Amino acid sequence: MEKDNNEIHNEFSESYIKLCMTGEIKLKFGPPLVEGNHCIYKDDPNEIYRVVHYGGENTDIDVGGEIEQVKTSDLIWLPTPEEIRREFYIEENDGFWHGYDNFIKDPEHFGYSRAELSQFLSEEERWLLYCMIVEGGKKFMQNIWTPFKYQ
Repeated sequence: MEKDNNEIHNEFSESYIKLCMTGEIKLKFGPPLVEGNHCIYKDDPNEIYRVVHYGGENTDIDVGGEIEQVKTSDLIWLPTPEEIRREFYIEENDGFWHGYDNFIKDPEHFGYSRAELSQFLSEEERWLLYCMIVEGGKKFMQNIWTPFKYQ
């Protein structure tokens, strides 16, 4: 059975959606390209859609059971933790995965206080933050991405 929009919306926290709407994340992930990807349309975080068919310039999305074709460039991908790990080529139990565990245990080493990290409650948010530090050398502070240097 398909999940309705309210069930899907509850899978993503408001802060995670805002994180995905930042320029750095949109640039890194690009638009959703695979059937089943979750996305928002034109920076409207109130509705979450699923990709039905990626077609290059235009993409078909499921809008309340109806299929609508929209410009692909108007979509923002909301990757799941699995999609984040796939995007960053993270294999389970590899060094990157262990680094994530260290990030959760000792956020200060990665430039975040425990209070700052506690603002990002979902697994999606934490994976995004960690991956952007490791690959992009950026951390998210006060609604902006800033260069990060390991201590």
